[in-house]
Amino acid sequence: MVTPVYLSLFSLYSMSRIESSEFFEAEELLEEVESWSEEEIEELPKLYREKAREFRRLRNRGEE
Repeated sequence: MVTPVYLSLFSLYSMSRIESSEFFEAEELLEEVESWSEEEIEELPKLYREKAREFRRLRNRGEE
């Protein structure tokens, strides 16, 4: 179940300043989002589903 993680993702996404420990946490959350299947993402509420996909796109763009 991805519920606790997507709540954390939304909290981190909403912050305007990220401290180094929060940056590390955000990186870990991004890695977890990447491990989710499309079916798991599809089960999320619309807002979280959109943010999870946005995070995946941003991560993929950063690796290019």
